[in-house]
Amino acid sequence: MYLAGTLSLVLTSVGQGNSSPQGTQQTSSNTYTQEDKMAWLGMNLETVKGELPKWQNLAEELNGVINNVNTQVQQANEAWNGPDSEKFVSEWEGQHRPALEKIKALIEQLCEQLQSDIQQQAEVSGS
Repeated sequence: MYLAGTLSLVLTSVGQGNSSPQGTQQTSSNTYTQEDKMAWLGMNLETVKGELPKWQNLAEELNGVINNVNTQVQQANEAWNGPDSEKFVSEWEGQHRPALEKIKALIEQLCEQLQSDIQQQAEVSGS
């Protein structure tokens, strides 16, 4: 449940919140109700192990985007002076970059939690 809540928070942070009816979770090909989830508890260890590197790469890619945009903003600021330039830089530094950094931190927290859950599940299942 922690992971689902964290993922929901990440998606909501980037403006792609779940629009499924309350009590359901939309996946790429299926909709699961609370009752469906209650029937299956645990972790498909191999699947989650395979997903962890994807989340780690996503955090790294997002960090690259943040750095690239920051560089572009700095270059634009050097060539563009005036109130509009100041507003542009201020919005990037005060609003947009912090929001992206927060999302990156949430993804990194998710990765840490996944790694811990994978280890715990492996110990419990003797894998």
